[in-house]
Amino acid sequence: MRVPEFITENKNFIKNKKQARESSWYELSDKLTTPIISPTNSKAVLFVGNSQGYETFVRTLAMTNINSALLIPVK
Repeated sequence: MRVPEFITENKNFIKNKKQARESSWYELSDKLTTPIISPTNSKAVLFVGNSQGYETFVRTLAMTNINSALLIPVK
């Protein structure tokens, strides 16, 4: 997949670019990324239900911007 130039050439998106032979690597700006894991004091919420209900629950959390910094869903 080829990444559009308006992204690869934009300094707001790309922090660093490296090329070797026919490959290119792009490091995204820190503004666009978050840690994969970090310590938190967030409350855990236990979900009891089927897989479809859990998926709906997690999607609702995402749409309202309730992320793991605020709440951790447990199935």
